[in-house]
Amino acid sequence: MSSLFMKARAYAESRAAGWFILSAEHGALEPDTVIEPYDRTLNEMGQRERAAWARRVIERLDDAVQPGDTVVILAGNTYREGLVHVLRGRGVHVEVPMSGMRIGEQLAWLSRSTTTSLQAPTHTTTNEAFYDLLDVLVARNGLHKLGDIVGRSDVSPRGVYFFLDPNEPRGGRDACRVVRVGTHALLRGSKSTMPGRLRQHRGLPGRGGNHRGSVFRLHVGAAMLERTDVDLPSWGLGLARGAAAPVEEVEHERHVSRYLAELLVVTVAIDDEPGPSSLRGYIERSAIGLLASAGVVVDPPSQTWLGRSARREAIVASGLWNVNHVDEPVDAHFVQRFAAIVDRPRHGVSPSAAAKGGACLRCAGQKR
Repeated sequence: MSSLFMKARAYAESRAAGWFILSAEHGALEPDTVIEPYDRTLNEMGQRERAAWARRVIERLDDAVQPGDTVVILAGNTYREGLVHVLRGRGVHVEVPMSGMRIGEQLAWLSRSTTTSLQAPTHTTTNEAFYDLLDVLVARNGLHKLGDIVGRSDVSPRGVYFFLDPNEPRGGRDACRVVRVGTHALLRGSKSTMPGRLRQHRGLPGRGGNHRGSVFRLHVGAAMLERTDVDLPSWGLGLARGAAAPVEEVEHERHVSRYLAELLVVTVAIDDEPGPSSLRGYIERSAIGLLASAGVVVDPPSQTWLGRSARREAIVASGLWNVNHVDEPVDAHFVQRFAAIVDRPRHGVSPSAAAKGGACLRCAGQKR
């Protein structure tokens, strides 16, 4: 057996409730099925034969997979091309985490992801410690809707922001899940600020926004198009200098603004100079790495989360509206460094005193 197959098997055994082996000769096989050796691949088949093979696999999966289930496909494009759209059309959530990866990248991803799975208790503890620190920030700075925080004078010029979705409970709890982490000014000499970046994400009330100036808006808008099966070919494409955005984009930008305006934001002030070694950059990528790895095991996204319809597999697989740093190794000292930042007194009020108020990241849509 190949190293790739062995690692894929280890991943499936550590994470899945049940799994199948895709076989060019036999379709979908139970893991303990004993077969005679064969020398055949889908690459040798014509289009009609591959389509017939895909129908055979779908029929085999009918009893095992129900609408609302999540299916992770680790096979190559030839093996999944006839399966993904059919399964999604039946209400199944399909994830292809290794799409576009070379063999070496696949091996590395499987090793990393399987190790993450086996270390779930450690990630659980670290994840809880991180959310406890966010609770302290909420007690001190408040938790505001994006639509309300833009324009507030108490938002620090520099820092890191965390978006929480009021409709995304953490592991079924009455607490919100972080769905995006961001910062600004990571290039030396950059003049951008945290309030300015939040305004870019929010857009203009009643007038939409500009997804070409906010990758967050880009991803959310693309997921909306996928979920509603609306065709808007210009979304995400560049414009010639001075050209106006297509008229048909305006209403969709408004939809994106309405969605984002309801997300909750908590910020942490970090007043360091712009540059690649910025502490803000470290906090951003470390938090993303922790939430992406721990989130798969501890706080997976709900079945209705809009990000499940995202065009980028990194978003679907991580449960975050982030693409960069989702595979970032979790620094063992991250929580301690983040705690040191959170513990800095501000305006004469100690964080420990503020935390005694009992604030927590409650989901607005959850019953109490």
